[in-house]
Amino acid sequence: MPYRKLTIALSLALAGISANIYADERAQEVDSDFGLRVQQLLKAQSEKLFGFETPLETSAPATVGAYRTLSQSAKDQVLLADGLKAEYLTRSAANNLDMMAFFPAAKPTHLIACIEGGRETLNNGKLNPAVQSIHLQTGEVKTILRGMDRCDGIRTTAWGTILATEETTSGGAYEILDPLNVNEQVVLDRATGLISDPAHVVKRTALPTMAWEGLAILPSGVVIAGDELRPGTGGVDRDGGAIFKFVPSTARAANAGPIAQLGQSPLAAGQVYAMQVSCVDNAQQVGQGCEIGNAAWVPVTAATARSDANSARATGFGPLVRAPRHEHERPDSPRSRLPCRSGFRPLRCADRQTGQTACGPATRPAQECRTSLRK
Repeated sequence: MPYRKLTIALSLALAGISANIYADERAQEVDSDFGLRVQQLLKAQSEKLFGFETPLETSAPATVGAYRTLSQSAKDQVLLADGLKAEYLTRSAANNLDMMAFFPAAKPTHLIACIEGGRETLNNGKLNPAVQSIHLQTGEVKTILRGMDRCDGIRTTAWGTILATEETTSGGAYEILDPLNVNEQVVLDRATGLISDPAHVVKRTALPTMAWEGLAILPSGVVIAGDELRPGTGGVDRDGGAIFKFVPSTARAANAGPIAQLGQSPLAAGQVYAMQVSCVDNAQQVGQGCEIGNAAWVPVTAATARSDANSARATGFGPLVRAPRHEHERPDSPRSRLPCRSGFRPLRCADRQTGQTACGPATRPAQECRTSLRK
């Protein structure tokens, strides 16, 4: 009997040690993985931060039977955590509605939405809806602009306009003044930028031509955006899309108010740069495997930004450029900075004008970037 008790005691002790080791390893894994850490914080503080008890443990099952029928309610379309409710704002928006922006920024009354459909003439003889407004109280939908090709990234600017962009190889960016009073205007010619109401809608040719995905617009007028180009497109050894930065010729003053004319926008003129990341200090070593390290901005021409970036050996990220999709600035911070993930530290070369952060390995001493980010 004493031997049996000793064996049981040792087994329990070893089991406890194993459990503690596993818990420690799990804690270290969570601490070193930014995504897991955020997930744990969400789970622990969901009631305090978001008003519901706990997030869903598993994803929704595959849909069986009818889906999105007129008789179904909003809660029939999504799986919700306990404490959450869902209802339709509208069911009249155009097909392929994608990104949305609140407008105006201070006290929003509407959503301004991109419709990610291709440019085409519909059965009613009109071009495809590209940008629509949705009233937050009534759900009323109005078409602001037609004729863009795959409108995707959209943002409200600090100076009171909307910037809507196209996710296609020849993708452009269109700035809309006073969007709630713009109705049924048309991009007549995407190549030349001819628009039916040039006083309220303009194609911003100073911004890069690319397949726009995520973007951030800083109060100064600086735009940071990614090119949705998958690696291998057009050839097995082709890099993915780069991250670009537009710096206006005349930066918008911090205390400047809304603009009255499109010519007053900081997006009217400026210089475009592509990000080039080097994974060694004091030397240029770029390419696959060097997506993290010291960053520099290389100048490119807006109209040929994609090919210029490739020629200048800018870093290709491809689908990773989806990350800036969520790069909305915090409204309480005029120079919001994205944090570096675990194991990396902010470089001193972060641009103080734009509030941008560049990250490098935490194990290396801090030093300036090879090329100043401030242009």
